[in-house]
Amino acid sequence: MNIDQLSPQEKRALLERLLRSGGTLAPVKLEEHGTFKALRSRLSVVSRWTEVHPFFKAQEGVTRDTTQIGGRELLNFSTYNYLGLSGDPRVSAAAKDAIDRFGTSPSASRIASGEKTLHRELEEALASWLRTEAALVLVSGHATNVTVIGHLFNRRDLILYDSLAHNSIVQGVTLSGARARPYRHNDLGHLRELLKEHRADAERAVIITEGVFSMDGDIPDLPKIIELKREFNAFLMVDEAHSMGVLGATGRGIQEHFGIPSSDVDIWMGTLSKSLASCGGYIAGSSELIRYLKYTTPGFIFSVGLTPSNAAAALSALSIMAEEPGRVAQLQRNAKLFLDEARAAGLDTHLAMGTPVLPVVTGSSFHALRLSDALYRRGINVDPVISPAVEQDKARLRFFVSSTHTPEQIRQAVQAMAEEIAKLPARTSVIGETLSSLPSRDRADLMVSGRITDPGKVFRRRAKLVDPLTGEREKHFDPEKEDQNSVAARKFYEQFGSGGGIDTSVLSEALVVEVPGLEGQAAMGRWRGGSAFQDYWAHQRKVRPSEKWTVDYVMAYGDDLTISGRRTLPVGEEWYLHLLTMKGGKIVRVEEVLDGAAWRGEGAPGPEASTLLIQHDAVRATENGQLMRDLYEAWVRKADIEKFIVRCAPDVVWEINGPKQLPFAGVWRGIDAMLQFWQDLAAIMDFHELYIDALICRGDQVFSLGGFRSTAIPTGIAYSDPFLQVGTFRQGKLQHFIDYLDPRIDLAAYRPDVYE
Repeated sequence: MNIDQLSPQEKRALLERLLRSGGTLAPVKLEEHGTFKALRSRLSVVSRWTEVHPFFKAQEGVTRDTTQIGGRELLNFSTYNYLGLSGDPRVSAAAKDAIDRFGTSPSASRIASGEKTLHRELEEALASWLRTEAALVLVSGHATNVTVIGHLFNRRDLILYDSLAHNSIVQGVTLSGARARPYRHNDLGHLRELLKEHRADAERAVIITEGVFSMDGDIPDLPKIIELKREFNAFLMVDEAHSMGVLGATGRGIQEHFGIPSSDVDIWMGTLSKSLASCGGYIAGSSELIRYLKYTTPGFIFSVGLTPSNAAAALSALSIMAEEPGRVAQLQRNAKLFLDEARAAGLDTHLAMGTPVLPVVTGSSFHALRLSDALYRRGINVDPVISPAVEQDKARLRFFVSSTHTPEQIRQAVQAMAEEIAKLPARTSVIGETLSSLPSRDRADLMVSGRITDPGKVFRRRAKLVDPLTGEREKHFDPEKEDQNSVAARKFYEQFGSGGGIDTSVLSEALVVEVPGLEGQAAMGRWRGGSAFQDYWAHQRKVRPSEKWTVDYVMAYGDDLTISGRRTLPVGEEWYLHLLTMKGGKIVRVEEVLDGAAWRGEGAPGPEASTLLIQHDAVRATENGQLMRDLYEAWVRKADIEKFIVRCAPDVVWEINGPKQLPFAGVWRGIDAMLQFWQDLAAIMDFHELYIDALICRGDQVFSLGGFRSTAIPTGIAYSDPFLQVGTFRQGKLQHFIDYLDPRIDLAAYRPDVYE
């Protein structure tokens, strides 16, 4: 059926039948489903942010310290070939000999007719190397975790896994049906709390961690995890994909690093594709465990066995690693050198601990892509890791160091990285057209939605916000701290606003108070130090004497607060808006947003001014207020944005002055640029609910406070963010839009099902 060819009457009849039957109109093609469209949109955004597509770059040879791409030789930091054994002539020769002897495939599952002598030799060598009773190799590292975890445990069990565990672990946990609880990354106090709370209700409990975490390069405190395992009668599984051949004096992994018996861990897992220069995965442990898995694990008995060439390559690499421990020592020296050089250059290496996995956090996906692009042009291959693989503010370039890198290559890469970071555009810092003094609350042109609220109320409503992956409250979002900060800030403002003096106990000795504005404005200024607020307040009373302050709006967001209200002046009343930052319950920064252009008009600011021209047009303010509402309607229904564009001035300026995590913070000039911004934003975010707490109009300028809910399309994760925005209109057209706080992407993730 081609719906487009139906008449209006036929379409109405079809809709009525669907409504009666409860049916839906499914996409005609699979590719028309929303998930396909979302990926196309996201890749479209990526292609506009980078000249060289960062994914699936075809390598034209062995990847070691260098690689060949597009006919160019590049310095390479994007390979797991930690010990340089992939491409080693001895390893290649072993693989070729295996092909000559056994062919290219086992041609069957091992339980049937696919068992080769090479499989047994490799498993015996792995067990001996790891000092376990037995080992089992499987055809895929990812599938090893999925099938073993999914098979060993069930709904009567409890699985506690590190919140930064690899996707294969998470998929295996999901497949098992067990009660799953992620614990905060390497937070053993949290792990203990979860064990104490849930262990008694489970038949079996297992803790899962990694030897080296593949995104951050840090390691867990395994001895303390073993203590918790024993205390709560739990099992322990360690994924050594990135620690085999990396940790320990001879590369035996995290057990050698900490000097613990292998029997302290029940299940050792690892891959053959990193240090062992092959492909596949393994499980090592007791002989009973391995026998059970060998006869029952679906991903083993129903899958073809490891190819002969891969088995032989891994066996050869393991032998070389044992004979040449200097490779491991060189790898560890190179990793330490890279970390030391990166830190000395001021690069953000996040949680790195000197393993060969070394992140350099860029703060946004946009910057990560641009940096990867710039380094590629300079002959350095390193891949970006962007949202949603990591949080937006943790987007990074991930460097993999190998034993084959030279100190000169490492220093070259770090220096190039530091130079390219310095070239990145700084975050937009907007003063722009700050607002003039605003009218009284009882003026007809002041439009308020009725949602101005007491401190913390908006955020207490969101107290159930949790991380979508860990199930824990988002670390960036702390309702208790926000309530405490908002109450302290309100009390402080009410005290000095009513003439009761300044409570210096809540002011930091390092306080900074700033009133931005146009040059020559009497209200403008910057004060520092323990007496900064007193000095600021004395200055304000001189140039703009006020009799009373009210606190009408307090919006808390962690340590950041927005304080808004009115103050009574000899010439009337104006709104103020302060942005505060608090640390440890003390105010460390105050910035006025609305007052910078106050007292603009006839006469000098201050008590000596004879007159003050507000230049306020109530009719125009009402019209512009409606235009602002239209803008927000278009924001939520983003398909309508092109209809709204025609109501913008040709030289419209759109500014996003958000936090550093925001990938598209910047300035867009002109209608074409604004449309491009909307298309990029729509590719990432789906705005589906918006509320306005306050909409204040003064002539051509409109000040808005509120919030919105939205969804990151590729992940389905919802966000809820406050916003503070200022629109300036000229002759009924949007001329200038400044977004001060919004949107804080990836900072307040929550599950829609727990949102009240």
